[in-house]
Amino acid sequence: MSGPTEGNLNSTTPAAPAGTKNVQWQADAAYTDSLTGLPERDISANYETPFKVVFAYPGIQPGATLIALCCFDVAVSFPANFSGSKGFCGTNPTATATYTVKKNSGGTVTTIGTVAISTGGAFTFASTGGTLQSFAAGDVLLILTPASDATLADVAMTLAGYRT
Repeated sequence: MSGPTEGNLNSTTPAAPAGTKNVQWQADAAYTDSLTGLPERDISANYETPFKVVFAYPGIQPGATLIALCCFDVAVSFPANFSGSKGFCGTNPTATATYTVKKNSGGTVTTIGTVAISTGGAFTFASTGGTLQSFAAGDVLLILTPASDATLADVAMTLAGYRT
């Protein structure tokens, strides 16, 4: 088995898809590769290292207020439209409530997406431009509450990302 290298542990395998890393391990016994007909001992695969940002606010939240901060100690990316993210609310809003997701990178704050909660309690996660959003170590994720809603309460969210 070849020694590990950053990002791709098997130099004969094409680069891993975005957000994943390649790994290689040795099989206990040689086998014949069905495509090449050559004997093989090494097996390769890729994996993704998840990174979750979780927050919850019990009760009714103040309107238009910074409610969550996450300062990243490693590089992290969130897939387009925060795919895989989840949310819960104990009491649904009286009108669609939209949270704003922002990024502070080196003092520059930009909006990178929204999280809308319908009157039925359905969560819709959207990234700006429907694209992947990346953070470097030291960048900060900020979440701001929607305008005041007299009923929306007990909100929890998990933003599903991965280390890059």
